[in-house]
Order: sequence, then structure tokens, then C-alpha cells
Amino acid sequence: MRLTLIHTAALLWVAGCSKTDDSSGDEAPALEDLSAETLLAIPSDRGFYLTDSDADPMVEIRTNEPVDYGPSEVFLARSGSFAGFTTTSPGRETMNPYTVRIPPDGPTPKAYPIDTENHIPKGPIPDANGEVWGWTVQGEPNDFIRFSSIEGEPHLNGNTEVRSSHWPVGFLSDGRFVTIQGTADGPLWTFDPESGNHRQISATEFKHPVVVSLNDTLVGAINDGLAVYNNATGDTTEYALFPNQDDERCSDMENLTKEDRCFYEILKPDWSPDGTKVVFIGRQDRNRVWVTNEEDDHDVFVFDLTTEQLTAITDDGIRDSSPRFAADGTSLFWVQWFIELPEGAELWEYTEQFQLVRAPIDDPDAVEVLKEDIETPWGLAVAWPSL
Repeated sequence: MRLTLIHTAALLWVAGCSKTDDSSGDEAPALEDLSAETLLAIPSDRGFYLTDSDADPMVEIRTNEPVDYGPSEVFLARSGSFAGFTTTSPGRETMNPYTVRIPPDGPTPKAYPIDTENHIPKGPIPDANGEVWGWTVQGEPNDFIRFSSIEGEPHLNGNTEVRSSHWPVGFLSDGRFVTIQGTADGPLWTFDPESGNHRQISATEFKHPVVVSLNDTLVGAINDGLAVYNNATGDTTEYALFPNQDDERCSDMENLTKEDRCFYEILKPDWSPDGTKVVFIGRQDRNRVWVTNEEDDHDVFVFDLTTEQLTAITDDGIRDSSPRFAADGTSLFWVQWFIELPEGAELWEYTEQFQLVRAPIDDPDAVEVLKEDIETPWGLAVAWPSL
């Protein structure tokens, strides 16, 4: 039954892969109008918007049929040629992984499901050529790693039960698929789709998400800092970026100041194109420090692995999210997140607004709003087709 369902999804994918979404009757933005230097994927309620460094045009890549909830995250290949995501029904009753091949021009493609079973998938993530796609599936008693083609055809060793292989990371250049073995954080493991070999590669426990660079290094958050795994040497280097209970600045828990940056946690890290810097969101860890709504700030930081220098890009009292590098490495994109609670309203009667911005790293105050009223603060993905 499992293979039959996957093949059915594959037939649907092939049957409709050439169709485009022309239901509006208006001339839609075209893929060929996008600059090929830097591409950004922004989740939408039925797929994602693909845009360039000026956020103009915004080309929406949609699912083949309506869905209840669009993705919270898009896995965009660094080449910009492929993307995967998962949609969700109310109550998480069904979650389906979708894939799409993105041509440089021509009709805008649709995304099609590659697995129609009732599971809880995370991914799917393409390899560099879009030939093999990997994702994890939450199951009982153990989780699964799955591999398939872009159409959903099962790959050799494509349905492998692996204990607690919960978070997918991505493919290394040698074809191995990296996962975090744990429900929240854990060591890194690799799985070879060709041989079926599965082994642990790091003792350090990384937090989700972990990101693969163009140079085959991996970065992820750890308590109070970052860890970087070097695939060439097999070594993991840990960087303690923020002070914790061992630092005298953090001893007085009742009078912590933002300037001390005690007990910070790292969210949404990503690489610079040359693999020498990491950009991320830093905020006080609410599991270790009491944080009020007014104090629940998120700032953008850049860490230079060569000099081990940490630079705060924003310090403005605005919630920032999902920072990403441009292809030339000189500017950053991120999402600003505004929350408004009308006077006299209940706590749940708040409104939210999200906007995409850009700023040069050497002049971070020169923030330019590229797109107002995007649909989510999370899940911004970047590709560098020019590299």
C-alpha cells in the first residue's frame, strides 16, 4: 500500500507539472523578470513567493490544489532551481510534502505532493541536482528517513526506519543526508541513500535548525552560542558567544540588562556565501530568564568565524526574524515583525504585521523596506544562482 500511494502521487505530479496558474485572468509576474544573483522564497498560504533582492516582482509558486495552511518553511536549493515544503491541515490531521522544479523562465510551475500518506513529514530537501529528495517522517515507535525522486518515486533505501532521526538538515556534496538525532536537539548523523550506511558524525548536540554551507560545513545553535562541524576534518568547533550563569554579569538574575546579553539563545542561523560568517537572531532564552512582552526582543547578529568577532546588526526594539545574506555578502535581508495590542484590548486581541527589509552590513541603520504585509515572519529562504 505504501508504494502504491507514492506512485499515485508521482502520477499526479507528472500529469500536472506543465500546468500553470492562470485563474486570475491578469498577466502574472514572470520568472524571467527575476534577477539571477539572489533569490528569496517567502512562504504564502498556498506555497511561496519567489522574488529577488529588490522584491520585485513577486512570483507565487502554488500547490496544484488548495490547501488549508501553507508552509511555515521553504527548503530552497542554493541554486534556486528546486524547492520543497510541507502543508498542513487543521489540527495537523494531514501534512503533505511538496516539490517543485523552478525553471529560469517560461510558465510558472506548480508544486505537487510526493507523498499522500497521513504522516507528519519534515522537508523535503533536494540534493544539489534535485535528483534525490530527503525528509523525515514522524512515526511510531521510531521515525523514518525517506528518499525519493522529485516526482515521488521511491529511491533505493528510500523508506528507512531510524530511531529518533527527527530533524532533517540537508545533503552534503558527497550525497549523504544529515539529520539531528533527537526530538529537540541532538548529535548530527548522516545517512547514505546509496549504501544505506547510517552513522553519527558529531558528539555535540545541535539545536534545530542546522544549515549546510556551500563548503560542506554545518552550523547550528548550542547553549549560549554556535557550533560548526567541518565535514573535511570531522571536527566540531564550539563558540560561546553569550554569557551565562558562570559570568558575574549574569549573577543577578533580577536585574539583568539587555546590554549584558545574558542567557541569549540563537535562532534561524544561516551562512554567508563564502562560508566565513554566520548570521542569526539572538534573544534572551525564555526557558532560562523571565521575559515580558516588552522585553521579548529579537536582534540580528553576524559572527565572523575568521576573526571570531560578533557584531550586532540591529538593536532597535523591533522583533527581527530569518536574516539571510545576499549573494555578494555585503548586505542582509530579514523580516521585521510588529505586534500591536489596542488600548483596553485583551491579550489575544493583538494584530501582527510582517515586512521584508534589506540593509548593508557596514551601514545597518540604512534599512530599506522591500515588501510590506508579507504573510509570515518565519521561513525566509535564500538562493544564490549566480555562485
